[in-house]
Amino acid sequence: MSFDNDLGLDENGNVADDGYAAAKWLVYDSGLDLSRLQFYVHSANPVASVQIKSLLDNYIDFLESEKTPPAE
Repeated sequence: MSFDNDLGLDENGNVADDGYAAAKWLVYDSGLDLSRLQFYVHSANPVASVQIKSLLDNYIDFLESEKTPPAE
């Protein structure tokens, strides 16, 4: 999956939701299994790029840690 952040205007001429909002939807609301998600962030917005990448990386790491039994 490829992410950009600044997505322009919607059909009504309003600023569209951004790629970070899409990433948040995937993590918090989609209900999809993202444990094997492969993604690329290609936004020219450096702050948003880090936000998107960090959110997805951290969530995928969390999912992986849930599969691994705790060390004794």
